[in-house]
Amino acid sequence: MRVKSLAIPSAIAIGLLMTATLAHSQNNTSGALPESWSFQRVPNSLFEIPLPKTAIITIESENSYFIESSPNSWPTAPNYFFFVLQKIPNIQTFDEYISGLCYSHDGKHNIVPTSLNGEQHSMTYEMKSLLTTNELSISEIGTNCRVLFPIFTIKNGSQIYHVADMDLGPKNNLELLKLSILHMRVSSKTNTSPAIQYLLDHGIASGYPDGSFKPERTINRAEFTKIIVGAVHDAAKINECPMLSSVSPFPDVSADDWFMPFTCTARRFRIMNGYPDGTFRPSQEVNAAEAAKIVAGAFEIPIQVSASGPWFQPYMNALNALSALPSSTQDPSHLLTRGEMAEVVYRIMKR
Repeated sequence: MRVKSLAIPSAIAIGLLMTATLAHSQNNTSGALPESWSFQRVPNSLFEIPLPKTAIITIESENSYFIESSPNSWPTAPNYFFFVLQKIPNIQTFDEYISGLCYSHDGKHNIVPTSLNGEQHSMTYEMKSLLTTNELSISEIGTNCRVLFPIFTIKNGSQIYHVADMDLGPKNNLELLKLSILHMRVSSKTNTSPAIQYLLDHGIASGYPDGSFKPERTINRAEFTKIIVGAVHDAAKINECPMLSSVSPFPDVSADDWFMPFTCTARRFRIMNGYPDGTFRPSQEVNAAEAAKIVAGAFEIPIQVSASGPWFQPYMNALNALSALPSSTQDPSHLLTRGEMAEVVYRIMKR
């Protein structure tokens, strides 16, 4: 049964599928990749996945990809597998992911009964950790939530992804699927988006020592300040600030911190201020509401102040009017990633 429909059938079918899925998960896969496989870059993402040469990766939506090992030979190919790799937006913790696991592949909630009489059953799941590296944490998970069971959950920084089996038939080789996922890696060539490349080319942002940008990693206040200050002031102005005063404007920013010239400039030109206790908190992450206010102020974007509504709404409205906020940043509490911040600045500077 090749599955692309996401509707949950009946309690009986759920029970059977759950048993089958968990039975597969008892077999841990290890070993070398077949010599004929090669790493393929997932478009517009940070991942490379080892796959057969016949495999095809299809962009299903902004946050999900269909990956099929041998599309033209289904269902006769003995080494066939088919899965979806999906980014779950606006999720910051694994508990949030578990509580919202009933997603369709387009990111919408799949609110459906889990029994024949329409009753809602409590979600249950089991999980085991399979792989933890410096970049990725991969776990296998089974749940009674829906027919499209996530086979793996992948955590990269604070971003959650899942891999779901898209074919529940007997020809689907879950062992090869597992082998492919357990060998996936973060690409060393992640600086490919026009936004990131623009910031790199203009010296506004910089990558890590290994040459990567890590666009999916959440951005902290120190990194955020470097980008926003670098976007509106030249290097001479930034380097001038520490010379005007040898004392950092914030007690938790030292004179020898790499980001001190940027925090100094941000304070001098009132781009960013500290917290009520006087600290800057350089390692703290930045949410969309905070980012919108700072970006609007730094670029002198006019806002329409309203007597009602939350404080951040005028700033988010102003940026949305310029199409500067990506769809993934519309939740004011969403923690911005490095790639999203690059996209915001790029869209404003190129408008």
